Amino acid sequence: QTSSQRSKRSDFFSCYLLTSLDPKFKNHTYIGFTVNPKRRIRQHNGELTNGAKRTHKKRPWEMVLVVHGFSSKISALQFEWEWQHPLDSKKFDYKSKTLKNIGNVYLLKAKLRFLFEMFHTPPWNRAPLQLLWLTTQHHHLLENCPPPPKHMSVKIATIEDLEIYGGDSEDDSDDESGNEEEESEYEKSKELNTSDLRGSVCNMCDQFIDDVEKLVDCSEEGCLMRAHLLCLAAWILSKEESSSLSSSSTKCIQLLPTRGPCPVCEEPLKWGDVVKRLRKRSKQDKNAVASSSQLRKGEKGRFPQKNFKRRKAF
Repeated sequence: QTSSQRSKRSDFFSCYLLTSLDPKFKNHTYIGFTVNPKRRIRQHNGELTNGAKRTHKKRPWEMVLVVHGFSSKISALQFEWEWQHPLDSKKFDYKSKTLKNIGNVYLLKAKLRFLFEMFHTPPWNRAPLQLLWLTTQHHHLLENCPPPPKHMSVKIATIEDLEIYGGDSEDDSDDESGNEEEESEYEKSKELNTSDLRGSVCNMCDQFIDDVEKLVDCSEEGCLMRAHLLCLAAWILSKEESSSLSSSSTKCIQLLPTRGPCPVCEEPLKWGDVVKRLRKRSKQDKNAVASSSQLRKGEKGRFPQKNFKRRKAF
């Protein structure tokens, strides 16, 4: 495994929803956290040892969906806990009208309803989360669920497609192919080249960008937009604020942008993709520095200096 592959794998944090295929436990669910969904479902179904002891009695299991895009492991674990314990959560009221007649809170229909309510609850309503459906057999249970926010991407995949999502932990050995994290169209459309970005001027404040790690650009071909990270965030927030004021009378101050137009070419930008692209470029720079330092150490090792012993004075 290369260092770049390990860094990509360490960025994937997800929560998943299982439902039992045993007729005795129809619509029974399990919610968990993982960095490798494909390996995790094999553990739940007993194909792999270690872990998943709590779900032994209700096998086999089917993975219904995966939610990923969390900024850290802690954020994903917090999401998991709130999803697992809706009655103890302070994020939303279980006795409210929107959640009335939801039925058994531990069955599949209720778990799906709680999930889509969480998508519209702070702080996750503005997070760059992504919803990955692994089956469409349970979509009829979404009748009263609100649609996901517009900035959240929703995709449908199969269990075989899970190879491109996530990776293995350090002690996993069944996947040696080095699966890479899925790249969005924003990342694929333009090569990450730090040398082309050095010496840029921010299009928003007209100031020199001295720190490349805080520089963001547009992925559209031919677009020369360069900006500070905070300048672009303020620009997108101003566009979101103007659109929200025109649609509603209540004003709500937001700190985290979701999506907005590029200030130069006016093509839509997703904030999650902008930050993800910036992180990927900074990691490439760190890996390049690390490899060059190792190369220099290797060259020094090829020509060891001779140690001359000091003569004793008589």
